[in-house]
Amino acid sequence: MASASAQTWPSKIIKMIVPFGAGSTTDIVPRLIFDQLGPQLGQTIVVENRAGAGGTIGATAVARSEPDGYTLLVNSNAHTVAPAFYPGLAYDPARDFVAVVPLGTSPGVLVVSPARGFKSIADLVAAAKAKPGEGQVTAKQGGKVSMAGVR
Repeated sequence: MASASAQTWPSKIIKMIVPFGAGSTTDIVPRLIFDQLGPQLGQTIVVENRAGAGGTIGATAVARSEPDGYTLLVNSNAHTVAPAFYPGLAYDPARDFVAVVPLGTSPGVLVVSPARGFKSIADLVAAAKAKPGEGQVTAKQGGKVSMAGVR
């Protein structure tokens, strides 16, 4: 009887899908890490950018790939909010993916023109509540720009 042996991972090229454009933070940081990781694993890691639709194009490609551990997704927090922006996704971020390791964090920043006179977030919130629907906010979230009501 022949003995079965476990296949050693990785035994072939690893594809990392980055669902944002080349040169973005979500692209640069993984490339720096994978340049070091590939030689340590003894395997080539290919980074492929599949940008668009707030990261859902690349995520869909990974969700549809063979679940063999050789096609991985590098994403941002956009992954968790995608269902709110894109109902009817071809995948479920919680069910169809398994988190492996965080690669880094990127801070969020709130900026307001000094001419508005706000000295704190509480001032901004109070002004928005005083005049609901009259303001405007632009928020950058993982490639998706959203408009909401605060001025």
